Order: sequence, then C-alpha cells, then structure tokens
Amino acid sequence: MERYPNLTSAFVTAIASPDPPVAPWQHEMAAVLVALVSDALSGVGLEERNGIVRVLSWVWFGALLGWVNGWTDVGTVGDELAGAARLLVRPGG
Repeated sequence: MERYPNLTSAFVTAIASPDPPVAPWQHEMAAVLVALVSDALSGVGLEERNGIVRVLSWVWFGALLGWVNGWTDVGTVGDELAGAARLLVRPGG
C-alpha cells in the first residue's frame, strides 16, 4: 500500500463509500481481512478471536483513513495496528 499511495487512497475511499452497489466488494474485502487475521490467531478461542479481528479491522481502517487524508504518515498505520495487537493479544493472557 505504501508503494501505491494513490491506489490505497482509492481503496480506502471505496471501502468507506455508502454507495449500495459497492457493498458486495466491501463485504469481500472484509472477508479477506478477517481470514488473514483469523489465521494468525488460530490458537485463540472463536469468540475472543472474532472480537480481536473486529477491533483490529477498525484500527487498521482508521489508521489508513488518517494516512490517505494526510493526518499521519504511512508508518503510523503499522504502528497503530501493532500497538492495538499487543494490547489485545498478550502472551498467557
């Protein structure tokens, strides 16, 4: 996403669009994200995993929104996501 900031901007605009014809694509993108994060949390119970995925999805979206709108830089996206993951997934927790 960092290599193609214009594409990222278009992507974020599309997933935030209230236009009904875009909804199937938004759901598909959400399903891909859920699958990616869920795979990384295979040892976590289903209910907890679903909650973690939901929160990380929102953090990721918010950080991307901040980046494409110029509120933050690209490094902030990863930093915010990593920070949220550390808070949500604690070893032995």
